[in-house]
Amino acid sequence: MNITDFLELPTSHDFRLVAGEKGSANDITGVNIMDNPFADDWLSAGELIVTSGYFFKESFEAQKKYFTRFKEMNIAGVCVKPQLFLKEISPNLKALCNDLALPLIEIPYGIAFSKIIKTVMQQIEATLENEKQIALDIHSQFFETSLNSGGIASITKELRKIIGNPVVITASNWQIMAHEGLNGQLLGTLDNHQNEYVFPHHLFNDLPVKTEKIKHPFYRNIEKNNQKLLCCITPIYFNQTHYGYVIVYVSNRPLLNMDYIAIESCTMSLALEIVHQKEKNRIENRIYRDFLSDLLAGNFKTLEELKQLNMTIDYELNYAACIFTIHFPETQNKSVLELRREEETMEQILGACQRYTQSNFLPFHLFKRGHQLVGILGTEKRLATGASQLQQITILKKLKLFLEERFSNTLQSAVVVGSTQPLLSVNQSYDEAENILKSLSDDRNGIYFLNDLYLEAFLVKQISDPDSSVFIDYFLHDLIAYDQENNSNLVDTLDVFLKNHHNIASASRDLFIHRNTLLYRLDRIKDILNYDFNDANHTLSLQLALKLYAKYT
Repeated sequence: MNITDFLELPTSHDFRLVAGEKGSANDITGVNIMDNPFADDWLSAGELIVTSGYFFKESFEAQKKYFTRFKEMNIAGVCVKPQLFLKEISPNLKALCNDLALPLIEIPYGIAFSKIIKTVMQQIEATLENEKQIALDIHSQFFETSLNSGGIASITKELRKIIGNPVVITASNWQIMAHEGLNGQLLGTLDNHQNEYVFPHHLFNDLPVKTEKIKHPFYRNIEKNNQKLLCCITPIYFNQTHYGYVIVYVSNRPLLNMDYIAIESCTMSLALEIVHQKEKNRIENRIYRDFLSDLLAGNFKTLEELKQLNMTIDYELNYAACIFTIHFPETQNKSVLELRREEETMEQILGACQRYTQSNFLPFHLFKRGHQLVGILGTEKRLATGASQLQQITILKKLKLFLEERFSNTLQSAVVVGSTQPLLSVNQSYDEAENILKSLSDDRNGIYFLNDLYLEAFLVKQISDPDSSVFIDYFLHDLIAYDQENNSNLVDTLDVFLKNHHNIASASRDLFIHRNTLLYRLDRIKDILNYDFNDANHTLSLQLALKLYAKYT
């Protein structure tokens, strides 16, 4: 049934087509009442809208906004009951509907909306049965694609073929997982972070509340590079879990109701495929984790043992152990949802690292362990120690920058790197990296090599916690007690003074105090501790005590 058929029904004899006659052949596939200004996200292509005009009664600008959106959504027509809220249908609104070829029907004041709904649904009942069969056929198409191990790319290609418009599939963080039909101009609308494409969702300033839970396509415009493009967005939400989005660039033709059915069916297939891939990745990560864990524990004695496992690793390189520690916000009693999001973020970070290293042909092998990424970074044996470390820091800085750009809202990380060793001795490098990590405070953010923190790592490894406590107490007890009693910071003052090699000018600058204030504090410290700062043994003992104190406070 189209608009003309609808107006010829006996129940519609008092209805008047007042504008948009060129759209009279629009097919009606459903009917919807709309008197909520935010309900347009729940409309479907081909629907006949019935409204009192309440939400656009104030101005022509509001009318232009909503009727333009109706046209973009391929709405069949709009039935308006004036007099109650919208006093009259203005000439401007009629002209707009004529320009849009969007039928505007005036219905009598006494007609109940429910009567219109009942009439339309009775007329399209046969059409609905046909839609059910088409929906089953489409579902079978996607199901068959999934069974044939086509993957996300094949499902995307199938959807593009059905709806005739470019398609983008993203993860829950809007990272592009697949796309089909995007030419160079449309590719330019995506954000490119070192060959990692991300959909520019930041250009949407009015996404619906709880967008990820909407199980229905909705429309938004994006404007980038002087292009204004209409996008149809459908969250991939299945079994109380959000997996991503299906985004259709409505650039070739308007979407029909059948296209909505195809998109919604596609989201189910994509969700199942994503779950399958995650499980596959989890198993692969476990295998890789077990292999690297054994390697880092020194459980392999010969290269022949390693080669029998057929792991993709270059046996001719030297390797340094690396530990990425990802810092998440510390909160007590995290909910199951928060923990799941952290786990998903770690999986996304691991995936991004693996794609980055593969695309840049880097000999970097990683696995996930809690909030850490643990791995080994290879360098050529011919390189001297300095050149090897320079190459490593260049690679790690680029990777860290890539991750921070990619996960800008969440990622704070510290990277520790052990010394470069032959493959079978990389367990020594891992022990060093672990000791470096133990010597760092929890909030440190940067890249740290053994050379940078050798003394700290040595102290952590060689001095037990009880011995450290005794050492700190012996040299700093009185000064710590004084700070606690007087709310002062003489311990920090002493630490900065010694780090600046007794230079009064530079130490006072670092402390942001006047040099006379620093001299007064130093006299007070000498009185409390009774140590001579000019004595090399005293100075070394105090520096060691301060390093241990910084570690355990």
